[in-house]
Amino acid sequence: MVQPAPPSWADIVRDTERRGPEPVRDGHDTAALVAAFPELGAVTTRTPAIDGAGSPVPARLYLPERPVPDVALVWVHGGAYIWGDLDGPESNWVGLALAARGIPVLCLDYRKALNGLHHPALSDDVLAGLTWATAHADSLGVTADRLHLGGASAGANLACGVA
Repeated sequence: MVQPAPPSWADIVRDTERRGPEPVRDGHDTAALVAAFPELGAVTTRTPAIDGAGSPVPARLYLPERPVPDVALVWVHGGAYIWGDLDGPESNWVGLALAARGIPVLCLDYRKALNGLHHPALSDDVLAGLTWATAHADSLGVTADRLHLGGASAGANLACGVA
């Protein structure tokens, strides 16, 4: 029996544009995570208002009960530039887990490279988030020179480009 060929990347992108990105949850919502790891319940979250170049930049601030001195992270999730959001495990779980260990985290979302949107729009969103974090470093309990920028997969690429 001949196996069908996997879809091309162009087919995946067209399908995602047509249907919209599917959220990746897998039981990693905050309530499920806190039930499995009660120490995550001590983390406070806030939603800062960050103005981006083309639209507001969705972001979530994770604040620890007892912050580690002099360190905070601005984090960008992955998702092949077309998937992912602040509720996905690569953003929410990372923010909760690090904040539970004392590291304040600002998780950033970005516009997806779909329906004709392309770079540098995604990078502009990350830059707007980092600029906000630098101007509001006290919200993360640090000075601007103690902010770290990182990400996973596509988010890591965006973070590197912005850095």
